[in-house]
Amino acid sequence: MPPKLKREKAGPVRIAMLDIETTGLEASFGRLVCVCFKFTDEEKPRTIKVRYYRNEAKALETITKFYNEADIVCTWNGKLFDIPFLNGRLMHHGMAPLDPKMHMDLMYQARKLRLRGSRLDNVSKDFHTNTRKYDVPAWRWTLAAEGDIKSIDEIVTHCELDVLLTEEMMQYLKPLIVRFTR
Repeated sequence: MPPKLKREKAGPVRIAMLDIETTGLEASFGRLVCVCFKFTDEEKPRTIKVRYYRNEAKALETITKFYNEADIVCTWNGKLFDIPFLNGRLMHHGMAPLDPKMHMDLMYQARKLRLRGSRLDNVSKDFHTNTRKYDVPAWRWTLAAEGDIKSIDEIVTHCELDVLLTEEMMQYLKPLIVRFTR
């Protein structure tokens, strides 16, 4: 007779909104400025700032830890940018890439609606969301790449609002999600 299986109650599924801000679009040349996670069961975003290149590997350890706490990651264009960029930076530092997990990229859900584009800002305006995007002047990005803390803080504000807006957009778009992908 086979042993009786112990049945454990499944805990709640943890969903994390994720957004990154970088000094460039290519992981070979750019680096992280900040990364924000907003778990649906938490009130505030978790933010990791990366002031200098020398701090990036340590920040990536924290980012990986937060990422691993999520069962599902939710992004806006994260399949094409955020996750590949993070994996590129992890591997640049000799670290393992992020484990594949269930991923909701809401940009693809929004495209199904044939709105005026798939940019987060435009879609949020079409839905009259409470949260708004925050534009950072171009010169701030240049200073942030040099470690200017005021500029980095302004970019952090932008990133935190993006994860809050992504969470709000998830409420609108989740009826369109028919399957998760990795």
